[in-house]
Amino acid sequence: MLPIDTSELKYSRTSSDSYEAADLNRVGEFCRLISGSATEELSVISQMRKEYDVAENEFYAPDFEVPEIQVKADYSVTDTYTLEQMRQYLQNIIDIVRAFPPKQYKTIPSSMRFLTADGANNIEEDLKGSAENLGARVNRTKKYIKDTAAIFQYSGELYAGGII
Repeated sequence: MLPIDTSELKYSRTSSDSYEAADLNRVGEFCRLISGSATEELSVISQMRKEYDVAENEFYAPDFEVPEIQVKADYSVTDTYTLEQMRQYLQNIIDIVRAFPPKQYKTIPSSMRFLTADGANNIEEDLKGSAENLGARVNRTKKYIKDTAAIFQYSGELYAGGII
């Protein structure tokens, strides 16, 4: 899997910065990107199993499920954000982070009300870590499939318990 580009995410806000429509849109689109990439990779892994003739089991199957998210990524500066929109926004983030936990989890705010710079930074740092986690899990599963196929090609009947 090619790494997901996280260069647009922001992790260095200070208390003088604000969290605006552009931030909501960027994070929403990033959630959609991670979810879409995970869905694509599930398809690629399934195709790889067929190509290498490796049966599906818990060791060679992806160890993740793609969360269903509902992204709104067309906020504008003049919008008045509803409580429900902000709940869904945070739920998308939580679902992505839960599905692909980062190595170092930062606390995601429980509400967008009175969002601090640290809370905003934590959201985007966790999403970056989630993208890295997805990439590592996909690459590990692909490696397992290739290694299994290589082992069976090498072992043959005589090495795998066949009669001499």
